[in-house]
Amino acid sequence: MTISYVVTCYNKAPFLADTLASIAAERAGSGGEIVIVDDGSTDESPVILAEFAAAQGDTQVITQENRGVAAATNVGFSHAAHDAIRFCDADDILCAGSSRALLQALAGTGAGVAFGRHETYRSKPEDPAVADGAAAAQILADPLRLALTRNLFSPSSTIMTRRVAERILPLPEHFRTGQDYMMAVRACFCAGIARLETTLSLGPEAQGDRLSADLGRMYGETAAFLSQEIRRGPDAWRPGDASFALKRNAGRALLWSRRNRGPLQDRLKLQALKLFAGWHDRQAAARALAWIATAIYRVDTAPPPA
Repeated sequence: MTISYVVTCYNKAPFLADTLASIAAERAGSGGEIVIVDDGSTDESPVILAEFAAAQGDTQVITQENRGVAAATNVGFSHAAHDAIRFCDADDILCAGSSRALLQALAGTGAGVAFGRHETYRSKPEDPAVADGAAAAQILADPLRLALTRNLFSPSSTIMTRRVAERILPLPEHFRTGQDYMMAVRACFCAGIARLETTLSLGPEAQGDRLSADLGRMYGETAAFLSQEIRRGPDAWRPGDASFALKRNAGRALLWSRRNRGPLQDRLKLQALKLFAGWHDRQAAARALAWIATAIYRVDTAPPPA
């Protein structure tokens, strides 16, 4: 199985040399192609990407106006041709041997998605590599509950079959944050998910200009996304999972409202939603999540008109 490495980039010039070198090294071992989407960068990224593509085989760079990481991911996958897909952030470093470990995890478990740990760094480590004799991959028993609790995986430390990617994508492009979260939640409904207890990718500590630094927007878009997903395929959601999603998000929104001195009536409603989330069926949970997105975080839950 060969790999399409799909890279999304927006203003990541300081990181690209190390990122691209790590991807090229992994592609040399796994075979396949590199597909890069420059999402309207205004720094030196376009020049660096063009020089890299000119020096590589089976590498293409697609340039578009800035539309967000979800749109860039969708476009990148539409140009990918191989049977396994590894999405990569343009400031992450792939550990040497990580693609081999991920492919072995897919083959050994029969899963459609395999992932390992993603760690952050302040200064670039020397030649990061997957440790020999890494623990065998294990199929997760209930990945959705884990995904609803926290980000299940980083795309850079993950591989999936083309069949799974086709079911996950396209991501909703009106959300500008939470690509990792959206991919992970949808993956839970598509195939078995295997986890490797070893570090497979590294990324710099969060930068101040990252959209995810805007926690209010990220939390609001998470609630809005879950609302839409439950409404889009309610029969796929177990009733307990929808209420669990509501409880988690109501609790987080309550803390947010308290810190930001939100209206008392909103805090009382959030407290009730958290306490009585289990009384909500799937559609009621979806409505409550939409209210959290709009009333607490001021996030529009509707996609813009075409």
